[in-house]
Amino acid sequence: ELQAQARMKLQEAEDTLTEAERVKSNADNYAARVQTNIDAELANAKKTREDDEVYAEEIQESARSATDALMTQTRAGADELASRMRRETAEDIRKIFTDVEVARASAEDELEAQRLLTEAARMRVRSSKFETDSFDDFKQQAA
Repeated sequence: ELQAQARMKLQEAEDTLTEAERVKSNADNYAARVQTNIDAELANAKKTREDDEVYAEEIQESARSATDALMTQTRAGADELASRMRRETAEDIRKIFTDVEVARASAEDELEAQRLLTEAARMRVRSSKFETDSFDDFKQQAA
């Protein structure tokens, strides 16, 4: 009977060992599948990060290009505005200069007219004085 019990115990031990080996095999298989999934997710994450970095660089380059184009356009607009303002200012200065020249010429004409009138008045005064002196001389000679 002891032998039968020992055999039963041996059989139970062998069954437990077989079950333990099966559970271990299942656990090893599950661990291998989980590791494969982890490796795949890690590879996907790396690929996604690389794609995102490339996309970020493309966006930055596009933004730089747009900024450069805007700056170039702004500079060209500012240069054109400055050029137009210089032309308009030069035209205004020419107009003012012309007005000053006209005013100067008018002032010179006015001064010449005043000089002529002054000269004519002097001549009248001299002529009048000459007539008075001549008349006085004539009176003295007649007397």
